[in-house]
Amino acid sequence: MSTENDDVSRRVALLRRAAEVCPVDVAAHRDLGWLLLELKRYEEALPFFRKAMTLAPNDVEVWRGLMRSYAMSDMAVDAMALGEDALKLWPREHEFRFNLAVTYLDNGRPHDAAHLFSRLVRNDPESPVVHAMAGVAFASIGRKRAARREQMSARQLGGEDPAVERLLGEIDEILGSGPKMNQKSRSAQRGGT
Repeated sequence: MSTENDDVSRRVALLRRAAEVCPVDVAAHRDLGWLLLELKRYEEALPFFRKAMTLAPNDVEVWRGLMRSYAMSDMAVDAMALGEDALKLWPREHEFRFNLAVTYLDNGRPHDAAHLFSRLVRNDPESPVVHAMAGVAFASIGRKRAARREQMSARQLGGEDPAVERLLGEIDEILGSGPKMNQKSRSAQRGGT
C-alpha cells in the first residue's frame, strides 16, 4: 500500500515538475489535472486545467476535466457555463450533455436536466443509467408517467446494477412511493458528475 502511495506521489511530483519546467506543455497540465481528479483533489486540479485550456482551447479532454473539476469543487455555475459552451463547440458529445444534465439536476434546474436527458435517451437508448437519470429528472418536475416509463426501461436494461437500483429508488422517493430522502443524501447516493 505504501509503495502504491509513493508511486502516486512520485507521479504527481513529476507532472508538477514538468509543468513548471515547460509551462507550455499542455499534456503535463492536463495529465496532472486528471491525476488530481482521480485523487479527489478537485480544487487543486483547477489551475492545471485552466492553464491547459489557455494552451489548447480546443482540447476536448481539457474541457471535460475542467468541467468535472468545477462540478466536484461545488462551482456549479462555472460547471454549467462551461458545459453549455462545450455543447456549442461539440454538440454531439454525449459526456458533456450527461454531465451538464446531472449538474442541472443537482443544482435546482430539473427542467433543463429533463430536456438534456430526453435527448440522451434518444441517442443512447441502451443505457440504464441514462434512463434512470431521465426518470429522476422527470419525477423532479412532476412528469410522473414519463418518470415511470424511464424507470421501467432502466430496470429492464440495468438488471441488478446497484447504481441503477439507487436511482430507481430515488424516482420512487420523489414520486412518493418510496422512503423519504433529503436532497443531501440524494446527491450523495447519486455520486459525483
